Amino acid sequence: AHEHKSMPLDEWMFKLGTPNQGNGVPYVRNSRCYLCNTGMMDTRRIMKQHLNGSRHSRNYQKVVCMENAQREREEEERLREEREERKKRLIMLELAMWKHSICDGVIFSSIQEMKEYPVLEEGFDPVEYSKSMLVKSGSEEIVSLVACFLP
Repeated sequence: AHEHKSMPLDEWMFKLGTPNQGNGVPYVRNSRCYLCNTGMMDTRRIMKQHLNGSRHSRNYQKVVCMENAQREREEEERLREEREERKKRLIMLELAMWKHSICDGVIFSSIQEMKEYPVLEEGFDPVEYSKSMLVKSGSEEIVSLVACFLP
């Protein structure tokens, strides 16, 4: 299969419907159809018959289907990447809010200080404190509100 990147698909379709069907079509050169890998076509009548024939139509449809499938795959990949980026942004927002609720400067000024606090106060559980601050930070509600504004 040859790659045909010199002309967009819509232009191919337009060119194939005109009286000068071989002019400017990227896979027809020197009275040969490289799409179908034909031999030399020595008259316009033979070229026109070929371009209007079932073999050429089948090959052309294969190219159209392959290009459409490629476009669909590219669009799906683009949408997947956008969803992943959106998800990362929301996670970063939630983490920032959670960290701020723990390290607000009132009780602790850093995560490390919170982790070392059990040395000063017996019975203090940094994991439980972190979990409670996640709820108190309100990040769950805020993130859901912010999410509707992200693309």
